[in-house]
Amino acid sequence: TTTDATTSTTNTATDGGSENKEKQQHEKQEDPMSSQYNPFESITTDIGIGPSEHSDWKPTRLDFFKDRRIVQIAAGREHTVVRSEDGRVYSWGMGVHGQCGHGSDHATIITVPREITALQGVNIVDISCGFEDTMLLSDEGELFTFGRGQVCGLGHGGPSGLLFTPTPVLRETDDSLTELNEEQLSPSDSNQKYSQLTNQLRFVRAVSNASMMALSFGGEVYSWGWGKNGRLGHGDELNVKRPKRIEALSGKQITDLALGGGMAFAISAPQRKVYVWGYGANGRLGLGDKGVGMDVHSPVELPALDGLTVVGIVCGRDHSIAVVED
Repeated sequence: TTTDATTSTTNTATDGGSENKEKQQHEKQEDPMSSQYNPFESITTDIGIGPSEHSDWKPTRLDFFKDRRIVQIAAGREHTVVRSEDGRVYSWGMGVHGQCGHGSDHATIITVPREITALQGVNIVDISCGFEDTMLLSDEGELFTFGRGQVCGLGHGGPSGLLFTPTPVLRETDDSLTELNEEQLSPSDSNQKYSQLTNQLRFVRAVSNASMMALSFGGEVYSWGWGKNGRLGHGDELNVKRPKRIEALSGKQITDLALGGGMAFAISAPQRKVYVWGYGANGRLGLGDKGVGMDVHSPVELPALDGLTVVGIVCGRDHSIAVVED
């Protein structure tokens, strides 16, 4: 097998049997976002007010935070994560897969907000949740993931599994590598030693349990996890074990990302062009009638938004909304 750190799980050099086996497993994998569930089944644990036999149908203040200034909220399928102004992180909800980050001893239902003590002393500046996983970014550019990672979705280079506490992504054994910046690296080094770029990260995005993306201050986009339908943007459907730069967006000065059900959007500056790629079912890519049902494996410009100043995009599972300046 190849030794490239960004090699996908289906990339083998000579073992044809192994390649066929992994290909079959890839084809059998189902989209984690496609599972049917009742969002109200565990709502009393998700809302953070403690054990209850009823649901709350109107906004309820969480007194736990009355003396804490909360600046960011992220929600997964059945867990919630918040970030305070001083960089602390709190979570609650369904934690059996580690998505709340409180360790294996507390991998259970968390009914009230609890600080993630494993992060004490770390200043978190961005948070994002998938279905059953969580991703955090520190002010020093260190990337943490935990929870249930399907198809290498947690970015640690291994198979699917559970992580119960925040775990740094791709920390090299030589800590001096993290002192390098992007300008000091050759293109080949940039692809093979992603950890050297961690201090360049600007924010992170997660969707389902199977794919994640991160954006650097230099406008470069990295993706990893499940590659079906081209959702990672690398020009194929291969799974990717570790963060890998999307070459088609290199130099585009990307400023924002939005991820949905198998599709992704990126906004570039200064032209504010929008790029789209991934799963094309139900018109979710916005490419018109000819694009319905067509998967796009590498980012392409979205013609329908040409000439408009797009300031933001948000995605659901099958649809998206773009906000433009008047």
